[in-house]
Amino acid sequence: VPGRAMPDAPRLAWPQGMTRLPKAMAEGLQVVTDVRVAVVRGDGDMLELGQDQGNTLGAFDWVVVTAPGAQAADLLDTSPRGAVRASDMRAVGYDTAVMVLAGVAMDMPEWFAHRPLTGPIQYITNECAKGRPPEGGVVPVVARLDPDVSERLMEESDRAVLGEALPALAKVLGKAAARPAWAQVKRWRYSTTRDRLDQEAMNPEWTRVLVAGDAVAAGPFMEDVAATGRWAARRIIGA
Repeated sequence: VPGRAMPDAPRLAWPQGMTRLPKAMAEGLQVVTDVRVAVVRGDGDMLELGQDQGNTLGAFDWVVVTAPGAQAADLLDTSPRGAVRASDMRAVGYDTAVMVLAGVAMDMPEWFAHRPLTGPIQYITNECAKGRPPEGGVVPVVARLDPDVSERLMEESDRAVLGEALPALAKVLGKAAARPAWAQVKRWRYSTTRDRLDQEAMNPEWTRVLVAGDAVAAGPFMEDVAATGRWAARRIIGA
């Protein structure tokens, strides 16, 4: 099949799914969901967070912002001396991503990831290589569509996405992929950055509102993004 295998460099993965690690890290912590943090106010030696309906969420020593560039910029605009950093964050461009998760009845591929040379699919990953075994001969795969195709299909129905993605997937994995055992469509408006900022430069010594996340990562992988969180932790601990 025309295409090429992607590098099998050591990577981090959770067989239980991408959210397993943060869920484990959140155990024992107070986690608030379904709230939009809209403002960061300087309150003496503390930082006060407020939600979009005007209610106060509490006062904190430090705030770490990991939202995508445009969303982080809105919050930085409200923080002490944050306007310049907000402008820099808004300049970070993102590609959208539409992905198809499918279970295909086939022999397990020997590769971790495959990048077709033509067609709407940017790359395919073999989820079994992450420690998730096939069930009943059905191999779970993830197909990420090309950024231009993703942008075009972002607001389209799942049926329209599958109608374009499954025939392309079948060209790589065989005709069984045209009728998978199951299939899901996932969409990310802010998926991968086209460019990135320097984390040190984005977080001057005087600020206690730290920027982390993909916009200031050294590279595009999850390991790179995780490193920005460790950088912020060292900054807080060493303060």
